[in-house]
Amino acid sequence: MRTAKRVLAFDLETIADKSIIDYLPEPKPKANLKDTAKIEADIEAKKEAQIKKLGLSPWTGRICCFGYAWKEGGEISTRHLMLKEETDEEEQQLIYIIWHMINSFDVFITFNGNGFDVPFLKGRSVRHRMKQTVNISMAKYRVTNHLDVKAVLSNWQPYEPGTLDFYSQILLNKTKTEGIDGSMVQEFWDKGKYKEIGKYCEDDCRLTFELGLLTKKYYL
Repeated sequence: MRTAKRVLAFDLETIADKSIIDYLPEPKPKANLKDTAKIEADIEAKKEAQIKKLGLSPWTGRICCFGYAWKEGGEISTRHLMLKEETDEEEQQLIYIIWHMINSFDVFITFNGNGFDVPFLKGRSVRHRMKQTVNISMAKYRVTNHLDVKAVLSNWQPYEPGTLDFYSQILLNKTKTEGIDGSMVQEFWDKGKYKEIGKYCEDDCRLTFELGLLTKKYYL
C-alpha cells in the first residue's frame, strides 16, 4: 500500500550578515560633489545600499526567518522559525533545526525557490558546515521532489514577470500581506518587528502552498 507523500511549502526571509561589513569596499562619492555635507550624505546612502544588498546572497546574508506550510486534517497549517540573535552560532542552530524538520517531508513547494530560497539555504549550510538531510532538487524543466511554482508558471524563464502577489490574485483571488514586502525585511528586523516578519513569511507560505497544489493539479 502506497503511503501519501508529505508536502511542505517553505519560504526564507533574509537579512545582511553584518559581520562582513568591515570587509566591504569604502563607497566613493559622486565626483561632481564638492560640499562636505553632501559628500558625507552620498557616502552614507551608498553604505546603506550596500547593506541592503547583502541579504540577497548566501555569502553575505543570513536567514532570519524560515516559514513553512503543510496540510494536516484537510487544513493548511503554517509556522515559522526565527533567528534569535545575529550570530553564527544562532544561525547554525536555526539551520540545523530546519534541516531536521524538513527531513520528514517528501515534496517541497516554493515560489522562486530555484532562484533564491534553495541556493540560499544550501549556501548558508555550506557556510556553517551543516550537512543537508535531504537533497531539494534544483533541476530545470522538470519537477522531481521540488515544485518551484514560479518556474513552472513562467516555463522556466527566470526574467518572466510575475510575482507571488500577481499569481495569487489572478489564480486564487487573494493578495499578499499589506505593509511589508521582501525589500522591507531588513528594516523590520532592525526595528525589532519580528512578529510582523513571521506573519508575513507564514502568509507567503500559505499562498505558495495553495498555488503549488493548483499548479500540480493542472501542470503535472
